[in-house]
Amino acid sequence: MTAGSSFVGQFIDHDVTFDQTSMLGVPQDPLRSPNTRTPALDLDSVFGGGPALRPDLYVRNHDGSVGPQLAIGSGGPHEDLPRIANGDGTYDTVIADLRNDEHLMIIGLQCAHILFYNRVLAELSEWDLSQFPQARDDGGHSGRLGERPGDGGSRYRAYRVARQVTQWHYQWLAINEHLVQLVGREMVYDVLAHGSRFYRSPHHDAYVPIEFSAAAYRVGHSMVRPSYRANFTSGTGDSTDPTADPFFGLVFDPNEPGFSGQPDHDRGDLLGGYPAPRRYIGWQTFFDFGEGQVKNNKKIDTSISTVMFDLPIPAIPRTPRRRRHRCLSATFYASSPGAYRQGRL
Repeated sequence: MTAGSSFVGQFIDHDVTFDQTSMLGVPQDPLRSPNTRTPALDLDSVFGGGPALRPDLYVRNHDGSVGPQLAIGSGGPHEDLPRIANGDGTYDTVIADLRNDEHLMIIGLQCAHILFYNRVLAELSEWDLSQFPQARDDGGHSGRLGERPGDGGSRYRAYRVARQVTQWHYQWLAINEHLVQLVGREMVYDVLAHGSRFYRSPHHDAYVPIEFSAAAYRVGHSMVRPSYRANFTSGTGDSTDPTADPFFGLVFDPNEPGFSGQPDHDRGDLLGGYPAPRRYIGWQTFFDFGEGQVKNNKKIDTSISTVMFDLPIPAIPRTPRRRRHRCLSATFYASSPGAYRQGRL
């Protein structure tokens, strides 16, 4: 498994489970632990329920409506999460799940999914979409999906289809790449062919067992290395030379000034929460592109990585400052009022 594998696992975890009620150091009844994520591989940690529920995650159009394009930020030469300056050197992050702002690696994966979805949107008019149920369900019988300026209905259809394309790619990678790395191809294909032997969820109930979410899947905490080479150039431009100007850093550095304070400067570790030119991921270290630069993660064992024992407070999800968002225009609401009322947008 390469260095990126454990962070893919973390990204998937944030997509399927989140308990916002538990308190550190306080025993919790697992049967009363609510899950505020949908326990399915649907990327609600990226889409936030859609433009109607989280308009702040989407690009605002000239007519006052929002979407379907997701907003993306920049800390310099490369992408970053959208951030809003607070005027005191700190930033609020505009994101569906604040855990995906924890460190540069998870930020990079979040941005990658945003960019992928936006690329799909940009190319929809060139594709034959007849194989995608959302295109057929929304009347795309011709297999093509166009968009007219100001056409809220077309924007809504584009959102639904592009979201499904993104979800399908993500689900394929989760099963055929990530899961295969963890348990082996033979076991994965056996479960796909014959079903689960030891756990069967109630019909139509995508329940996440506490034995998985709070125990088995914590295996990732044994694979994280204390430090990583985030990129080759520290924000000075693109280069394939790993010695050009590499940005090495501990995931979390207890010796960092203001270790547990809200980030207000370009820290030496890989904590998230702050935009700066060097704070991005060069994926050559984390995934194998055949360039010989990829690094492995730690092997799975029974010990939690030492870096997980001293976490800065900003690495723990917090409630963002409340901000008022302008209402969506009637154009977008009118595109599918039934879906809006049911919260499916």
